[in-house]
Amino acid sequence: MPQVIENANGTPYPLPRGVFITGFDRPQALTLVNGGLGTVLTRRRLEPVNATLAGSFKRASFVEAQAALDELLEFLHAQPLKVYSAAGDRHLLAFTEGSSDVDTSIARLVRFRVPLVAPDPLWTGIEVTDGPRSVTGTSTFAILNPGTAPAPVRLTIAATSANRPKVENLTTGQEAELLLSVTTGNTWVMDGGLHTAAHNGNAANDAAGNAFLVGGFHLAPGVNELRASRQAGSYSLTLDWVTRWY
Repeated sequence: MPQVIENANGTPYPLPRGVFITGFDRPQALTLVNGGLGTVLTRRRLEPVNATLAGSFKRASFVEAQAALDELLEFLHAQPLKVYSAAGDRHLLAFTEGSSDVDTSIARLVRFRVPLVAPDPLWTGIEVTDGPRSVTGTSTFAILNPGTAPAPVRLTIAATSANRPKVENLTTGQEAELLLSVTTGNTWVMDGGLHTAAHNGNAANDAAGNAFLVGGFHLAPGVNELRASRQAGSYSLTLDWVTRWY
């Protein structure tokens, strides 16, 4: 169960005693039994997931208890929120959906309930970088994705001079190729999640191959075998991604 939340200002808020988030720790998978042979199919649901931030503040007076709640609500103003797992190594991005105070007869106690929603139900970790790697011919290398969900990759290509640099994921069958020569002082970024290519910060989708623009580029869970090549010249390749879990 998540124990810490962080707002868009980068401020952490450890949940105090008596305050809990429930709902995000439930598995986001639907398991079905198919037919009479006992075949089990696991289908991942990528629908938004709901949770609740709820609890109470008990202080020496109602005024102090209300002040503690006001402090929490002010913290929640900066969104989205990062809701961390109990281990603290991954988080969900969540938003609030209103709030409500719960009436109580205890003068020193304030109870509250804040609905939360995570539009993307996947837990994400920190950004990982591989490289830069120098590609002077054709090279094959392995990259591990320790998550349980595909991880979109951002590829950064810089070169002294290289004709049609290309990176293939032999595990997923995807490829990212620039259909031209890249030269010194120019940087190309291919975003496998957004299916976009940029040249020195400017949109340049026309330079990318159709397979990349349609299929994107990601790492499958587990070990991925990648192959980097070019028709001539050499280039520097850096891969960035964020590990994700169901």
